[in-house]
Amino acid sequence: MNDLTVMEEKSENVVENVINWQPWEMLLHIAVVILFIFVAYLFVVSPEQRSLTNYLLLLIAFGVAVQIHQNINIQGRMMKLN
Repeated sequence: MNDLTVMEEKSENVVENVINWQPWEMLLHIAVVILFIFVAYLFVVSPEQRSLTNYLLLLIAFGVAVQIHQNINIQGRMMKLN
């Protein structure tokens, strides 16, 4: 094997390890919850913040949270099958 092939394999392993890092789910979940709470707080505190943009931001945060939970449930089922 030449050095270029070895370096490509190592870089693929690094990228795969970063993508499959388990704490990502928890970190993303915390970030989405903070975003959701912040936008909900803006809605309660100042009615002028109730704009279409903030409603869309709230909807996107909710959708991302649902997707994270769905991925966690899928992984849980996959582990039970193995």
